[in-house]
Amino acid sequence: MDKPETIYDFRAFNGAEFFEAAAEFKENKPIARENRLYYAEDCSIIKLENVTCDTEAEGNYIIINEDEYSACHQKLFDYSVVEGKMKFAPPHMRTWNMQQSELKRNPYVPD
Repeated sequence: MDKPETIYDFRAFNGAEFFEAAAEFKENKPIARENRLYYAEDCSIIKLENVTCDTEAEGNYIIINEDEYSACHQKLFDYSVVEGKMKFAPPHMRTWNMQQSELKRNPYVPD
């Protein structure tokens, strides 16, 4: 086969070479991945990871789907693990429950 003059010179192209190369081409197998949610003994979430299935575990974890991963990734501290499942548990509203007279440097309360 003659060397083509330019990369656009198709006269030197032999169609059989393409099909031979395609037949010899081996596809890579897809790598199986999973979303792991690691949690502590008190059921609080430590971290989220998207790892291959053969990765060693670093502690207690559950496998979650893509929707759970997206939801938990945005509000990590609003979720916990209960009975092996991820549960939404937003923090309670915090209030001070103090009276005006109990505040030391309050200019609105007479001494």
